[in-house]
Amino acid sequence: MSTAGNDIAQMNDQIAKYGSVTQFGIRISSITGTADDPNQSSGIASKTDKGLGGYNGSWEVGNWGDTLRFTV
Repeated sequence: MSTAGNDIAQMNDQIAKYGSVTQFGIRISSITGTADDPNQSSGIASKTDKGLGGYNGSWEVGNWGDTLRFTV
């Protein structure tokens, strides 16, 4: 089962492998902390501490690669 915390771990794995995560022209090379609710297992997850390389963000749990959106 996917959780928002697992999604953040996958994003960190992507950064470790490729140096960054890029979505819609925004490139981040570091993530601090975890999702607002790391145990969330469905719906739209969020991270609102600017820990996505200085951005906040949201994504569909289990599908961050297609749905990740960064906000300031």
